Amino acid sequence: SPKNRTVYNFRGDLIKKIIAKGYEVVLVSAKKTPRGYAKIVLVYDLKTKLLSSMQMDEYNGNSTLYQMSGVKTNGNIDAKVFDVPEKK
Repeated sequence: SPKNRTVYNFRGDLIKKIIAKGYEVVLVSAKKTPRGYAKIVLVYDLKTKLLSSMQMDEYNGNSTLYQMSGVKTNGNIDAKVFDVPEKK
């Protein structure tokens, strides 16, 4: 059924596994490109199913790691936070 269907628009390998930290999804590029990442690692918390970390590895060896903490879900956000000031 369409509800259970997963669609991938990614040229490379997709590796999924359960690790101590949670559910890990690794996307590895099939070929080197001028822009983009060689590998992206996403880790989801097994209990909350929320993204807990994301590591992006570039072809030149640089790596960026984002770790989520203190996550609050379904909180109230003041609409003014999204206001863009007008240019003078």
